[in-house]
Amino acid sequence: MIHLNLRQKIVAGIVLYIFFYVSLGFSFFKKFEEFNEDVTILIHAIKISNICLEIRRYEKNYIIRHNLNDYETVKKYINEATDYINIVRKDLDIKNYPYLNEAPHYLDKLSTKLLEYKTSFSDLHIGLEDQVDSTILIQEKIQPIGQATINISDEFINYGQSKRAEFISKAKLPIISSLTLLIVFTVITAILLHQKLIAPLKSIEQAANTIAKGTFVPLPVPKQKDEIQRVRQAFNRMVHELEMQQEQLIQAQKLSSIGTLASGTAHQLNNPLNNISTSCQIALDELDQGDLPLISKMLTTIYQETQRASEIVKGLLEFSRAQTFSFQPVALTEVVDRVIKLVSSDIPPGIIIHKKIPKTLILDLDVQKMTEAILNLVLNGIQAIKPLPGSITITALDNKEVGEATIIIEDSGNGIEGENLSKIFDPF
Repeated sequence: MIHLNLRQKIVAGIVLYIFFYVSLGFSFFKKFEEFNEDVTILIHAIKISNICLEIRRYEKNYIIRHNLNDYETVKKYINEATDYINIVRKDLDIKNYPYLNEAPHYLDKLSTKLLEYKTSFSDLHIGLEDQVDSTILIQEKIQPIGQATINISDEFINYGQSKRAEFISKAKLPIISSLTLLIVFTVITAILLHQKLIAPLKSIEQAANTIAKGTFVPLPVPKQKDEIQRVRQAFNRMVHELEMQQEQLIQAQKLSSIGTLASGTAHQLNNPLNNISTSCQIALDELDQGDLPLISKMLTTIYQETQRASEIVKGLLEFSRAQTFSFQPVALTEVVDRVIKLVSSDIPPGIIIHKKIPKTLILDLDVQKMTEAILNLVLNGIQAIKPLPGSITITALDNKEVGEATIIIEDSGNGIEGENLSKIFDPF
């Protein structure tokens, strides 16, 4: 099976379109050539009829006035009509139009009658010169032959008119059919162009707009091998590469978050480690003196600080390990407290964090994901407060009527710039 690409399909469509138009034009050309000959025959018939009428007019003048000029004029018109008939007959013989096969018959009859008329009119002229009574000749020969000539020329005109009317009648159906085919062919071409070119390009445009909004959806690839298929394949490769780059960006963001957490965790671990070191030093100093209550107190402090450090490390491990959403009921204030502890080392002097969260507000949420979200927003707020001093306020509203809670994080910075406002929900 032959597979045509889009360019070949368009070229083939144009060739078919041109072929259709050329065939239609050639058909109409042949038809109108026939119409032209019908009109030409009608013109010839009218001209011959006019000459015959002139012959009859001067015939009557000659019979009444016996003027030689009238006689010569009649002869001139007879010769003119005969010559014109011969020219038309010769033209018909050369062209040999099958649809004008009756025209020579009328021309032959006219030639015969004109010859008879010429002979009879010459006899009339001789008789009048000899002063012979020509009444019988006029009544029995000249007038009947002249009238027959007029009748034949009228029949010839009617023949030309009937051929023209016949052409118009026959041409209606082909013209209507051709126009109908042209409309159908044009509609089919428009539909195919829409299906094969415009619609695929529109889907690619919509997919590109979707990507611009941050959603990566691959396009279905058609089976036909053409430019649209290759464009969609290239588009899907681009989508795949964008997804890979997004994953890399997510990993980079996670590493950045882990770096922030590590910085905060190191700051938090420093306090219990200092306490452990100090308590251990005091306990060692008191070993010689045997102050058991003090040593016991120092060991208890060491144990508590060790537990505290363990909890800090445990929280960091939970943050780094969590990959899927794991919902559990937790007090929102505890999550916010953890965030404040994690960013405490990044808070410059002059920035105060206010917390307005009901202690009784318990939510089903993923602790790690929510911690990460609030952490990033608080860090963004810290970076946005310039110049110092400033404040960050974390507020939670319990909408019990709809079973939802609203968390609001505000800072005293200048706000998001106008060109970035439409991108606040884009990744990173």
